Amino acid sequence: MRNLFFQIVKREFQRIKANRTMLLLFTLIPVLLFTMFCLFYSKGLVRNIPVAIMDEDHTELSRTVARFVDATSTLKMEKTISSFDEIKSEIEDNEIYAVFYIPKGTEADVKKGKSASIGLYINCSNMLLGKLVYRYGLTVISTVSGGISVKQMKAAGKGEEFAYAMANPVNLSSRSMFNGNYNYLQYLAPGIITVILQMLVMFAGSLCINSEYKTSSFDEFVQKAKGNVVLMFFGKLNKLI
Repeated sequence: MRNLFFQIVKREFQRIKANRTMLLLFTLIPVLLFTMFCLFYSKGLVRNIPVAIMDEDHTELSRTVARFVDATSTLKMEKTISSFDEIKSEIEDNEIYAVFYIPKGTEADVKKGKSASIGLYINCSNMLLGKLVYRYGLTVISTVSGGISVKQMKAAGKGEEFAYAMANPVNLSSRSMFNGNYNYLQYLAPGIITVILQMLVMFAGSLCINSEYKTSSFDEFVQKAKGNVVLMFFGKLNKLI
């Protein structure tokens, strides 16, 4: 039984050598696919996501928001937008992935002690980029808001230490475990490589069976295995593995 199995395995490898398509499928194509995948995701971290600002306030506050956005490593302030139609057009064309909208009177409301809102329009067609833009956009606005609170309390005669403590009364101390840099390659790679291997095995399996009928060698294959379906199955499977 063992000798018969090795004879079938030997036959399969001889058929691979004789068939250029199968030879490429089992050797060069997997290497090329995995190399292309590694090169495509080699950076691992998303940087310089293009965003824009629609500034109707034209004040020091709006300029501070723009500077803080551009200071992040993930977001890059590409342009200034003047209308909501332009926002829609730029996002639909994938020129930018988000727009910070600062309405007129934002700084005036802040100076009066009123609550002010800054809009953030995000293109979420790409969930990864959308979440990153939201995360860093929220960080920027929170930082600017905290700075405003500190200035207001210092202007009211509060000490600097007290002002910072009131602006941020509770600190979050976090440690990112196992993927500290949020490198998306670490969680994308296993799944994508598994899918690629699965597709290659399925395609190669169908090609192996089809080649038997194409070359009219299936009867010879059955005779070689003496009609043993188990030997036929594992003989073909060994080639795929």
